[in-house]
Parts: sequence; structure tokens; C-alpha cells
Amino acid sequence: MKYLLQTPQSVSFCETVDELYWRLNKRPVLRGLIYTADDYSDLKYLANVNQQYYCDTNSDEQNKVELLALPEAVTQPISLANNPYVGASENISIVNYRPQGGWAINALNGFAVANTDECLCGLLNDNIFFYPIAEWLNWPYELLVTKARQDYVRRFYSRYFYNAECTFLPQQWLEYFVDPHFDQREERRIQYKVSCEDFRHFQEVKNTMSWLI
Repeated sequence: MKYLLQTPQSVSFCETVDELYWRLNKRPVLRGLIYTADDYSDLKYLANVNQQYYCDTNSDEQNKVELLALPEAVTQPISLANNPYVGASENISIVNYRPQGGWAINALNGFAVANTDECLCGLLNDNIFFYPIAEWLNWPYELLVTKARQDYVRRFYSRYFYNAECTFLPQQWLEYFVDPHFDQREERRIQYKVSCEDFRHFQEVKNTMSWLI
């Protein structure tokens, strides 16, 4: 598994969770996104899109987001940052001081919340979640739980909507969830994808309408 850590001012491609943890402690600002993939090529695509997203959603004229010049191909771990953030070791103390906030984590098969980088990396090392995405937000814990759950549900129906699958999530407070039926869902999804014209039609409509599900 490969890892992408991205902030508005930096991009890091990591080979291992240990390397990701080291980069987390070096990141220039708390805000960040983590993606996982089987190879760097997919993560590079996400890095390009996320850079533009950070620019387009930034309304702070005093702290403009500058696009980083990413390499044409990423084949090994690499980290890039905008000046004056390169080597900004004084920001490590800011990263380690957290009055509130944490990581909202969603995956193909569940969701969770991590209060610290250590907790996040522990979850990644456990390999419980399939292709997790984590976002650091300066939100109270209750809102992080809501965010993680909503993002998981959105990914779920984006993947299984055409197949009439349901999450069967209990309507109660959950801070952590792993889908016990994920393997069976994937078997049905593959069978349905191969044999059903509705799947292709749904994907076409979803892309045409830019649906978020």
C-alpha cells in the first residue's frame, strides 16, 4: 500500500506507515488529507486534483495556496513543500499541540475517528480498513464522528447503489464501524458489474450529473 499526505502547502508520497507518521509530524499545518492506493500513479492524480481543490476553495488573500510542481511520474517516496514551509521545523510544535480536532476516517468497509496521528497510524497498520481516506479537521469530536460516518455512507452508495445494497448501519451513535459483510458485497458487486447493463448506465449517469454519491 502507498500513502499520500497532502496539505495546502505540501505533498508527500510515502511507502510505509512509519514514513507517513514521520511526514505527519513534519507537516507545515494541521489541515491535511491522506489517501491510500496500490501504486503511486493513482495518488499522483489525486495530488493534482487536491492541489487545485485547495486553491479553488481558499478565500484567504493573506495566505494564498501556490500550486506545487509535481514530477511527471512518482516511482518512489518524495516530499515537496512551498516556501517558506520547506524545513519549517518550528511548525512541529504547532502540530503536536491540539486543543481540538482530529482525523475523520472513511473506508470502503467502515469508518472511524482518530484523535492523534499515533492513533491514525495504528489503525492503518492494523489493515482493518480497505482503501481508507482520512481528513484532519479542527472540529469537536462529535462532528468528526458524524463526518466519518457520512463520508463512509457516501462511498458505500457510490459503490453499491446500482446493486440495491444497504449498509444496515444501526441508527445509533457509532464511533467505529467495520462492515462484517464486505467480502460478500464485493462478490455480488463483481458478478453484477460483469453481467448487468444497468451498472454501466448508472456510472454514465453519475458522471454526467456529477453526483457526489
